[in-house]
Amino acid sequence: MKSRQSPLVPVILGLVLSAIAGMAERINQEGRILGPPPVVTNALLFNTAEADAVLSAMQIFPVTHAWNEDISRRPALANSEAMIAQISTDLSANRRTLRAFQEMNFVLVPDAQRLAPLAFVDYPDESDPGPYPIPSTMPSRPGPRKPVG
Repeated sequence: MKSRQSPLVPVILGLVLSAIAGMAERINQEGRILGPPPVVTNALLFNTAEADAVLSAMQIFPVTHAWNEDISRRPALANSEAMIAQISTDLSANRRTLRAFQEMNFVLVPDAQRLAPLAFVDYPDESDPGPYPIPSTMPSRPGPRKPVG
């Protein structure tokens, strides 16, 4: 006589396996053990200590992803100085340094952030359809500045 398995056994087994997987250590690309994933409860501007703490506790890409590779000891290309010089020449004089508060800023938002519609003026067909999680404190990126004089 065959014993009948309760229909709850697969459900319970799934929950147990999920719990075990959730307890696994999170290790970043440097081998540092990460704590529990951070919980964002309020919108956090990118250039704050709070946002830095959240981002440093995250593993943005898998450990084996190319963007996590340490390239600090790799040799530079033979023509790297010429490439950098060409880029500097191609940029206008007022665009040769990063303007941290006028470039591509971002805000970390909580999972429960209210979604808002957003209409794109430039390249609407190249943008993901909304709505987007946009907090009321979201900074806007300024448009091109008019030359002085």
